[in-house]
Amino acid sequence: MRVRFLPGGPTQFQSKLYEGFTEHKIQIHISSTIVDDMCIWKIQRIEGYPCFCMNFYQEVYKWVKKIPKGKVATYGQIATLISTPRSAQVVGFALRALPPHSDVPWQRVINFQGRISIQNPRWPPSEQAKQLKRERVAVTFRDKAYWVDLAKFLYRFQ
Repeated sequence: MRVRFLPGGPTQFQSKLYEGFTEHKIQIHISSTIVDDMCIWKIQRIEGYPCFCMNFYQEVYKWVKKIPKGKVATYGQIATLISTPRSAQVVGFALRALPPHSDVPWQRVINFQGRISIQNPRWPPSEQAKQLKRERVAVTFRDKAYWVDLAKFLYRFQ
């Protein structure tokens, strides 16, 4: 099932729902506001279809909060948990959008190679490495980058 949003008013949207090759016109009632173009809106209900979707960023934060101290996860791992495996980069956008004193442990998310690849002026790679070391994650510096051994520190979500 895929939904395409078309503006129709402040709280309702006219849309088309595609199931296979069948197109349905539906009314969507939005229960939250649009933050930016990267967000997937929280849908309260779609007439004729039971549905509830969270904002993509909120889904990212929910899963990242489940990573325990002393473990890391990858951007792709988080994207896959949200059922959007090709959205690893958007996971990074969500973490970059966090306010400075957030309770989301952003430092526990690294790239699929085990490299700290953060691109954020507020939090340089050295800060992420320092925070991970405080949580007893072994971080090494080689080839001008910080690395974590995924075989040892990767968290396996249940």
